[in-house]
Amino acid sequence: MAPQQGVLCWVEIPAKDMDKVYEFYKSAFPEWKFKETMTETDGQAKKMYQITFDPSSQNMLGGGIIQLPEQYKVEVQPMGAGLVPYFWSNNIEESVAKMEKLGAKLSLPKMDQNGMGWFCNLDDPEGNRFGLYQLSSKGQAEGTKTES
Repeated sequence: MAPQQGVLCWVEIPAKDMDKVYEFYKSAFPEWKFKETMTETDGQAKKMYQITFDPSSQNMLGGGIIQLPEQYKVEVQPMGAGLVPYFWSNNIEESVAKMEKLGAKLSLPKMDQNGMGWFCNLDDPEGNRFGLYQLSSKGQAEGTKTES
């Protein structure tokens, strides 16, 4: 059975230096599973690092580190431009410290989200923006409820 329409299914991480970006994410998120595969785009076979974010889950969310074509340059994503995926963190301070040692740059410092938790944004070594989110005790007690 296919997932419901509109459910996030793929997160693509473009890279000029795929191996460097792979090493960053493999070290930053050891829970993720990576598989080196080949993919075909425009009739050309290319290496890709396929990602399974949560191997224990039945959801179909996956992703890949893909080779950025030569004609594109690496740029840091400006704040407020583009989609920013957020990943759970059990401890934002520890995660940020670890990721900065691995080459990430903090682009939005830790901020409180109405007492429910905290979030921040980082840029990976090639400028791809992502966020971290940590629930507070209040957030854990109330869960991640949304209204219909």
